[in-house]
Amino acid sequence: MTDFRRDFVQTVNRPLDEIGLESINDILSKYSEQGKRELIDSGISFTKLVNRFELDMCYEGQLHVIRVPLDSLPSTKEGIEEAFNKAYIRRFFETLTGVKTRVVNLRCAVLGIRPKIDLKIALPDKAFPLTDSVKGTRPVYFDGVFHECAIYERSKMPPGETIYGPAIIEQRDSTVVIEPDSKVWIDPYYHLIMEAV
Repeated sequence: MTDFRRDFVQTVNRPLDEIGLESINDILSKYSEQGKRELIDSGISFTKLVNRFELDMCYEGQLHVIRVPLDSLPSTKEGIEEAFNKAYIRRFFETLTGVKTRVVNLRCAVLGIRPKIDLKIALPDKAFPLTDSVKGTRPVYFDGVFHECAIYERSKMPPGETIYGPAIIEQRDSTVVIEPDSKVWIDPYYHLIMEAV
């Protein structure tokens, strides 16, 4: 169900004005093609393949880098500087004038976008009334006191219902404890949403 992703990183660690734009594009293009080839060769069906290009950059003399997203392969160094300035302002609210920039890493991610699945197909065909999900009761110890708790079977709990604690919800692979002063609401996808009362 999840999208697939291949990530590539190439360290260059040089001032931007000393790196050839063609070299940057060649490296990123090579990784883009490699990522696409690996995803296609996986035999998995994708609706599309998407590139994400980023540069790890900083001002000369700085130790921390910021991730600079690029809309596409860079066409000019001025475009890279502009993208760096925007990213730097988003992070630090200003730029440094008269200081050279350094490219530390070139990054390329290739995403294989998977078809989206309607999760409703995994839901039960029919909803049982909440009373059908009660398996019984048993004493459960909370804060120094035993409480008689209803025990619910998760697979039979209908959406839209609310259960107030203390209670126990059992299913094959886990148990959910609803403490006193808490409640659980079952949403349309059968998720349990727990809140304090």
